Amino acid sequence: MHELSDQELVAESNQGLFTRAAGFEVEFFARGSSTALRFTDGHRCQIAGFPWWEDVCHDLRSWTMADVPLGDVSQPYSDLDQCWRILIWQHADRVYIAESADESPFHSLYWVTAAEYASAWTDALARARAMPT
Repeated sequence: MHELSDQELVAESNQGLFTRAAGFEVEFFARGSSTALRFTDGHRCQIAGFPWWEDVCHDLRSWTMADVPLGDVSQPYSDLDQCWRILIWQHADRVYIAESADESPFHSLYWVTAAEYASAWTDALARARAMPT
């Protein structure tokens, strides 16, 4: 567990805290009567999720790559809901993902290549558009 502020976590000096998530995928899965989304590695182990996001495929049908959650070092993408939070940012050719199950500390720290992140989201958007309404 890492008790760092957002600025400290995003700082280049803390990149060594993150684990490489090879085989990154944006995965859809059934949750109740809805479809949810999580990030997985090549072993299909969850590296981060969006626990409060329901009907993901419906939302993603209208998305473009410009809508994909991604920030940069100066302004990471951030989402917060009921003590869960996630930060996602790109620095150079890596995308960093930090998730917390409560307000602090972050318990899940991973990085993927920017190319893997973009490719996984391109595939996910195509799958969401192909799903029946």
